[in-house]
Amino acid sequence: MGNSNSFWINGVIFRYEETFDANSSRSNLSILEHCENVGILIPHYCYHKDLSIAGNCRMCLIEMTKSPKPIVSCSLNAQSTLSNGNRLYTNSPLVKKSRENIMEFLLLNHPLDCPMCDQGGECDLQDQSLFFGLSRKRFYHQKRYVHNKYLGFIVKTVMTRCIHCTRCLRFSKEVAGVEELGVFGRGSKSEIGTYVTQLFNSELSGNLIDICPVGALTSKPYPFAYRDWELKKIKTIDPSDGFGTDLLVYLKDNSIVKVLPGFSIDDHFFNSVQWITDKTRFVFDGMNSFTSISPKAGFKWKSLLTQILTNLYILDHLAKHNLVINTSIFLIDENTNIETLSILLLLRQRYSFFKLRRSVNTSFNTNLEFFFKTNTIFDTKKISQANACLFVGTHVRYDSPYLNLKLKKRFIAGNFQTFSIGSKLNLTFSNINIGSNLKKLKNLCEGNTSSGVLFRTTKNLLTLVSLETSHRLDNSSLLSLLKDFNDRHSTSHWYVFNMLSTSLNALGLNYFNQFKRLYICDLVNTNSLFLLGGTVKPYHILENYVERCLLKKALKVYKKYIPTFIMELTNYSHFEGIQKLKKNFFSYYPLLSNKFFETSASFVTTLGLHKHVVRFIEPSLSNTKEDWQILRKLFCMLADVHFVGETFNKISFNLKSMSLFKNYVNFLFKTSQTLTNLTFYINSRSQNFIVNTITLKTVFYTTQFKIWIKDFYIGGFDCYSKHSKLMIGSSISTRNSIATF
Repeated sequence: MGNSNSFWINGVIFRYEETFDANSSRSNLSILEHCENVGILIPHYCYHKDLSIAGNCRMCLIEMTKSPKPIVSCSLNAQSTLSNGNRLYTNSPLVKKSRENIMEFLLLNHPLDCPMCDQGGECDLQDQSLFFGLSRKRFYHQKRYVHNKYLGFIVKTVMTRCIHCTRCLRFSKEVAGVEELGVFGRGSKSEIGTYVTQLFNSELSGNLIDICPVGALTSKPYPFAYRDWELKKIKTIDPSDGFGTDLLVYLKDNSIVKVLPGFSIDDHFFNSVQWITDKTRFVFDGMNSFTSISPKAGFKWKSLLTQILTNLYILDHLAKHNLVINTSIFLIDENTNIETLSILLLLRQRYSFFKLRRSVNTSFNTNLEFFFKTNTIFDTKKISQANACLFVGTHVRYDSPYLNLKLKKRFIAGNFQTFSIGSKLNLTFSNINIGSNLKKLKNLCEGNTSSGVLFRTTKNLLTLVSLETSHRLDNSSLLSLLKDFNDRHSTSHWYVFNMLSTSLNALGLNYFNQFKRLYICDLVNTNSLFLLGGTVKPYHILENYVERCLLKKALKVYKKYIPTFIMELTNYSHFEGIQKLKKNFFSYYPLLSNKFFETSASFVTTLGLHKHVVRFIEPSLSNTKEDWQILRKLFCMLADVHFVGETFNKISFNLKSMSLFKNYVNFLFKTSQTLTNLTFYINSRSQNFIVNTITLKTVFYTTQFKIWIKDFYIGGFDCYSKHSKLMIGSSISTRNSIATF
């Protein structure tokens, strides 16, 4: 070629230094990947960038000058091949003839059912047969038929269309960690199926739909529902995970039909996320089920809010005559968005009888700036540099499936060990269980165990702790213990301690204020209760309290301790369940709000990122409103009434639009300080601080660490999966496969 620093592809000379870097992973690129980087596309089926190389479809054949036969471009290293002066041809007559032969071979037994195939319009085989296939038919024998396999409630199989690219096999083994899929038979009788009567039980089974290049594996819940050119693509986030993963939602006629993983340039941790869970993929199925069970929205908001205001006014003045303190409790949900929380803080500041409570216990003796500082899991480079990881009271596979995939990838790379304190975990890769109670963690921090020697010699150690661990009664002592463990193994550039949360805005709630947990004494001293959000946590608290009161012999005595009336700001997630308790209250007011994708809101994810979801679906019921709109109207109506418990603080702001409101509370704009006790702003990533914790008395309980998400499909803090038929069916099949009795 005349110049050893250049190479030749299709008559174009490329500089060697511009495309290869010996100090980066680009030096290990295959010829197929390298050609794609320089703008030359090579057709392929079995190749996938996140899976191992198989090289069995032979569609990626190209011509090389020093090779007598066409070569497989997906399995040859580009740097070693091009550095020897080879010239590559990707569109020569030999390559075209080879692709025609391969395409004819693949279509021998493939059925001609493209018009009725769900993959039509986005099928690789359909597109490439148009450009590289033959225009005539030379096969007149009967096509082979393969029986369909049952893989569960998510994946529909039409195995006659399978071209044996083995993408599904490599995904199940390398990514999902489930090895039930395999190839049995030889030659023309080979088939892909499951071992004996096993199912493909994995939380990542829906990804088989995406990686299949043909219509052999398609969506079972929504067959024959759409074509690719009919869909509208919208970018949003995942409501079922604490990381708020970016998603691409596809719409048809104002309804969601498909969810695929998205990519974010700003988020360095999830910009390479290729796989999403079944819960994320079909969370909209639970939203659609609410329409059939929800009440008819034929009421008038003004009359309903007037009744609520009248009850508050009467109870306030009755409390004055009885010389008692009248309180109204807002029970905050873990997924309450920032806009709704801001109005609640304004209400509490304006009226002293409004109290804010949480449904879970998170009584840490510190603000959450410490967690912002210690969260080092936002960058993939940090994980690649780690040598060991310790899980404390968390099941990472279910608490954070995306982080579990990152850790598995790091484990496969080598020089990485994982340890866990708690229940035995099945993370789809090797894990060493140290113990199950807090005593083991205490001994580990004191260096009294053999594993402590390994941790002291480890340069870069990661410790993952679930935020739900704060539900323990000794959570303050546990945090101090972890703080000391972090100080022992941290350096100026590396922080060991990392917090994980399973709810979308749990970190945002701690960021704003230290909300107290709802106790029985709070329900005894209150006259009204306001439920926010749609999870079952607030409902179970109220149900258990009412049952305790009603089971007492002296019912008349305990009846007065039940709140007088209850208001529920809900997206009709447990409307049927609350009807059972309705007779125990004098008044019940359901305030119907929009669902997750029907509202615009902001959240602070586990990584400390400020993420915003935009409303892109019209509400299924015409008379519903967003949460902040309902509370805004209630706030404005309260201003016209004089209460005894009023603090007379002058708070006035413009709530005519969401933009003006956010300008006041300073989420997207920087014109004023926030309403919290913090004085810095929420940027793309929050600022980092270290806060020292001081515990006067350390008390430890030797109880075992609890698995907070026992059922991945219907567990957690999201309010939609438990109403999805797909998630319920997947949960039943998983339990049947795990149970031995």
